[in-house]
Amino acid sequence: MSHSPRHLLGPHALSSSSLIKPMRASNDYFPDIPNSHAYHVYTNLMASQFLSCFTIADFDMFQTHPSINNSGAPKQGAFHASLRALGNGPVTITDVRERCNRDIFMRLCGRTRDGKTVALNAKDPIEILDERCFDWVNEVGDGKGIRGYSRSVWGVCIGIWNVRESHGWVRDSVSLDDTVAVLASDEIVYWSHLKKEVIQMKMDPKEVVLGELEFDVLTLVELTSDIVCLGLVDKYNTLAAIESRCGNTWEFKCLGEAVWVIKGDRRAVVKVEGKSISTLRYKVDDLTVLRASLTDFKEKETSWKSSWTVDVSII
Repeated sequence: MSHSPRHLLGPHALSSSSLIKPMRASNDYFPDIPNSHAYHVYTNLMASQFLSCFTIADFDMFQTHPSINNSGAPKQGAFHASLRALGNGPVTITDVRERCNRDIFMRLCGRTRDGKTVALNAKDPIEILDERCFDWVNEVGDGKGIRGYSRSVWGVCIGIWNVRESHGWVRDSVSLDDTVAVLASDEIVYWSHLKKEVIQMKMDPKEVVLGELEFDVLTLVELTSDIVCLGLVDKYNTLAAIESRCGNTWEFKCLGEAVWVIKGDRRAVVKVEGKSISTLRYKVDDLTVLRASLTDFKEKETSWKSSWTVDVSII
């Protein structure tokens, strides 16, 4: 649709511009037909792998709610939103008035300090993991899912989507073998959006089972001798809200549920703008996990800053 001659050639097209422009990367889907949603995600990922070499892949519009015709494909909103969160193109939502699913919407964006809404998606294009580029992940029946990854300074987000035809299930797994192409370390911890838990990556495969229009987003971070941050785990792209880090101090462009991981049995205090907030501490294997609701911090006066400063003091 966007690959016609007038988009590729002419005075305002890609061929004559030094600017990188968005270009649509997929076909339409039908809101009440699940197979069309799966194929939409599949074609977006495949086309993005090629188009991102010279343009910004635009995954097109979607809705956070089920089909208004018959409430068909109820899981479609999160399915599409998770893909947009790992891409670097425009995010366009065309919800019917008063039908917006706020939970899905707010997992894709955040509220800035000046009250504006900001999309929490990737800065760089999503790529397909090497071993899945030529797999028959959209065949009829059960099998593997398609995997795309998005890099950032803070780690890697890997999305696994069920794009199989005719109500097929994804029966897959993840292990350290799957991270060789994206991370150098063999000490990796990750957050599973589907399971809502912190997991230490090991050689033994961890099962991934996905039904129709289901997905998981794994946020992978390399463990170091100090503390590491898994970002805001109430977002699809958990790392997108982190603006910077200096020592054990992070700057966040919005607030949410933050998670940190420390090697060993440690205690720590989390502060937002110098004020302590309630922190949940628990162990996963030989790791200490800290979870804090940054939204517990209440702004009492207007600030000139555009971000929030979060300190983690290890005791």
